[in-house]
Amino acid sequence: MKKRKFFKKRTSQQQHPPHLNQTFSANWILNAPNPSAPYTPYSLSGTLGFDFTVSGFYFTLDSMTGNIPIDLKISFRIYPDRNGIEFLLVGPDGSCYSYLFLQWLWTYLIPVFEVPYDANFVGNVTINGDASTAWQTTWQWGIYYAELFVREKDHVLVQALIPDPFTAVPSPLILSDISGTVPPLSYSRPDTCAELLNWSPNFASHLPWAWCFPFCFI
Repeated sequence: MKKRKFFKKRTSQQQHPPHLNQTFSANWILNAPNPSAPYTPYSLSGTLGFDFTVSGFYFTLDSMTGNIPIDLKISFRIYPDRNGIEFLLVGPDGSCYSYLFLQWLWTYLIPVFEVPYDANFVGNVTINGDASTAWQTTWQWGIYYAELFVREKDHVLVQALIPDPFTAVPSPLILSDISGTVPPLSYSRPDTCAELLNWSPNFASHLPWAWCFPFCFI
């Protein structure tokens, strides 16, 4: 795939990306078709969902096909509760590990789920029978740029062109069974999750031990 050259229009004429639907879930599959690269062709698939109205998120990798020397199935979640959000890793057997807890103050630093404001409008396309718009981002790997495709009728992401994990060659990330809702159970905290700490809403309790030494011991 050749690197696309583009010239930005004047600001007054620039077409701006649409605001994405902030509640979104879908099945995904990444196809890496390059036959000359290691492990290709192969595909990865799973599910994902965003609920940016409450900072909920889930991502699963359910299947791997092709000449890949590993077989990995995993679920990653961001669970909004207990005065903040918790980063969770959940295995297929239900085992769960709590990686990190952030108070709500820090959630304001999480980027909004949107097409980058400086993305370039590529054109109108039809994906799975739906009218969509294509946007070339400034996310670059080597000579390639990532592209995002947004369905016009409801402003949900329906496809993307991103680098495959092994070669960074652009590969299609295809979304299906797209919904404008996310079941809360998708990112809820399983009972199997171990409590690493008894989390406290006190901000000081989440800073490194002895962060205020010697003043907090006076």
